[in-house]
This record gives sequence, structure tokens and C-alpha cells, in this order.
Amino acid sequence: MEQTEAVSSDIPVQAWLSYRCKDDLARAKRDELEAVCTEQGIRLVYDESDAPEGTHLIEFMEDLSSARCVFIFLAPDYFESSYTLFELVSIYERSDLDKRFILPLRLTENMVTYAWTTARDFWLSHENKRNELARLLEARNTQAEHEQLWKRINAAWHGLIFPYLDTLSQSLSSEQAEDRLTNRVVALKSTLASEIQHTRKILQQRVVSEIEPLLKAGYLPPLALFQRELRLGRENKEYDIAVRLAGMEAGEAIACLTRLMGHHRKTLLSERRSEWAIAFDDARQLCGWLLIHTIDPVWWFQHELRWKRNTEQGNSLALSLENSEFIEVIISRSIVQPAIYELDTRRQKVKMPYALENDALIFDTVSEGAQEEELFTELYKALFRLDPPVELSNEDVLERIYERSYSHFRRDRNKPVYFLVGLRQFLLLKQLPAFRKAEKKLAGYLQFLCCEQAPKGYQQSPCQENQRLLLDQVALLLSMEAE
Repeated sequence: MEQTEAVSSDIPVQAWLSYRCKDDLARAKRDELEAVCTEQGIRLVYDESDAPEGTHLIEFMEDLSSARCVFIFLAPDYFESSYTLFELVSIYERSDLDKRFILPLRLTENMVTYAWTTARDFWLSHENKRNELARLLEARNTQAEHEQLWKRINAAWHGLIFPYLDTLSQSLSSEQAEDRLTNRVVALKSTLASEIQHTRKILQQRVVSEIEPLLKAGYLPPLALFQRELRLGRENKEYDIAVRLAGMEAGEAIACLTRLMGHHRKTLLSERRSEWAIAFDDARQLCGWLLIHTIDPVWWFQHELRWKRNTEQGNSLALSLENSEFIEVIISRSIVQPAIYELDTRRQKVKMPYALENDALIFDTVSEGAQEEELFTELYKALFRLDPPVELSNEDVLERIYERSYSHFRRDRNKPVYFLVGLRQFLLLKQLPAFRKAEKKLAGYLQFLCCEQAPKGYQQSPCQENQRLLLDQVALLLSMEAE
């Protein structure tokens, strides 16, 4: 059997568990699964360990349903909980289901095909469960809607569960359960390692293919300077230099680029001044591609699908970042284009993407329409750098915001506008009808992001290198333009 190359990462691969945690057998098997996962270097995430009292349960379940890898413990009572049904339906209805690893496991011997009749009877006789699932899935609590919900559950049953209910799929209560569990986890680890490695190679090839033309364009420092700095021979041309740069730590590669640009700048400003602006822009693009390699491959594998889905739907998103300015790299990684930073010339630091200025923004909760007006005014000011005309209605202001966001989207090669908000403001905004209205209207063109300093237990910072030091190196390179 061919050995899979190990992926270097300080972040463990995560597998989530969807189950009824109120059952003693389920908890015992959960502990067994966790032990096997730990032995294989996989972190098992489940609600009792990572959703303690006070954590928003729905947010946790949405994280689970969007995870790349999910175990499902199948027992008859799994279908008696509106929460596990929410997880099941949410997992099944995602458009990227084919890119994920969903692993149903029969918990008990009585989890067989006829359990579906029992589940249907329970559904019909418990209106409170139907109402709760309707609330979670944001459906109306009507008889017609309840029937539609059951159709969605039925589709998830046949699409995800039914294939695992034959006699060949031994339950975790059988004598061979321990071996079966170990074999499943070992096979999963090998598969995930291959997928992560494949994703990383594709990205590296893309980065090399973007750096090589920048070197060939002839505005960056001469090849001889790169060859000497990187200790390459004269036979090593643009492709070899691109491969070497892409294979280095980003901090080292950016430092190398900055040194060479310093020498190159002296030559251009004394002999070919008109070429400096082009050379600087090429260097900035090259720097952006190098920064994308700082994202941990395991982190990206675990967040890629969720990030893309939220971007497409315009949903707000919270991420764990040490420095919120680093969000530009995550954004660029999601659409595979270089991170484009600008310099705050007064502070000599990298600028943040668009940010609402008042982190402690307080909305008028009494006057009709005041919440919409205050939120839309702040967005308008951030995009247009002035207050909206007083004669415009809230709807007109939102339409202007949409138009300007779309213009930025097209100018920046189909890259949405991202607004950074503080945690307190983020939690406040998510409760506002005006915020949800703006999310829906601006989906795909403008997205709200919150960078948390104290992330949930199952989240990690994505960067493999020190974000603060990297951003300062980027600022050092950018400062050359203004010198």
C-alpha cells in the first residue's frame, strides 16, 4: 500500500460527532470513539466537550453540519430529537455534500430499516418536536410546513442513513465493534491526509504559476539577483525561482523580496524611474501570493467549504485571528488571488479592510426604522466616505450600498467587500432585523466578519507563522512605495 506523505501542521484534523448525548450507551461509545481518534491524531468534537453552558447551541450545530468530517451515531432515539434531526437535515441538504466525509455508525442492533416506522409515528405524535425543528430550520409552524419538513427528513434518511442499515454494517454493540471502529478511523485518517496533501499541492502549483509570469515580465529585480539571493545556479530560471520562493516560509521569502526590491529601487530611480510603479505593483502581488502559503493546510481543509458557503450566501462569519488585518489573506485564500494590502502611511502599518468605526455602536430601539437608518448610514459612510443624502429613504440607502459593493466586487476581480466588526457589535448586529435584511440584500458582494481574540475550544488561528511579524514585514515592503 502506498504511503501517504504526512502533512506538517500544528492543528489536529477534526471529526465531529452527531448523537443523542443523553443516553448512557451513546456516551460510552462516544468515549471509545474519542480514544481511537486521539490515538490516530484526530480530535473528536462533540457538544459536551465543546459547547458548555452559555455557548450558543444553534451556532455549534451549524458548525457541525458544515464540518468536513462527521460521525453519526445511529439509534432509534436519534430521530426523537429536534436537534439531531436539524443536524441530519442540514448535513444532507448542503450542496457540497460530495466533498465531505459523513460516517454513520449503527449504535445498537435495533437500528434497522423498520426503525423508520417508529420514527414516523413519534414525529406525528409529538407536535412540540415538530415545532422546535421548524424553528431551527426557520420554517413556519403549520401543518403543511410540518409535512414538508418530514419530506426533508425522509430524503436525508434515504440519502445518508439507509445504506448503513444492512446486516453487513455491524453495530457498535457487536463483538467486533472495537476492531470495526478502529478500522474506520484508520481508513478515515489516511483518506483525509491524502485529501489535505492534494489540496496543498494544487495550491502550491497555482502560486508558482502566478509568481512565474511576474518574474518573466521583467520589472522585478533581475534573475541574477534572485539566483544569488536564493543560492541558485544560472541554469535556474523563473520557474525554479518561483518554486523556491513558494517553498520557503512566507516571512523569509518576503524578507528576501524586500531586500532585492531595495537594491532594485536604487537602480530604477536613477536610470528608469518610470518603471518603478510597475515593479512595485508586481512585488506587492508576489508578496500577496507568498502570504497565502502561511495558511495551515489542515485549517483550510476544515474551513474551506464553510467559508465559501457563507461568502456565497452573504452570511456573517466569526473567525479566530490574532490580528484582524490578517483577514485579507483568508479572503484571498478562499478565491485564490493575491492578498492586496495597503499601507497606513501615518502609522506605517498595514491597513485593515473596511471597518465600521464605532465598535460600541448603540442603536435606537424605540423609533420606527431607526435601527435600519443607523446601520445603513454607517455602511454608507464606510463605502462612500460621506453621509447619505437626507432625502434618501432607508431602502434607497441600502440600494446605493448594494450598487457600490457590486462596483467594488467587479473592480477587485469578483472579490466581495468585507466589513470587520468587533465582537460586541457583531453580537448586537446579529439580533437586528435590519442586519439580516442587509445580509440577504448584499449576499455575495458584502460580508460582515468578526475576528475573535478568544475563540471557541474547537477553533484555532489559521496562520502557521507569527501574524504580527508578517504584517510588519509587509508594511516594510509597502513603505518603499512612499519613500
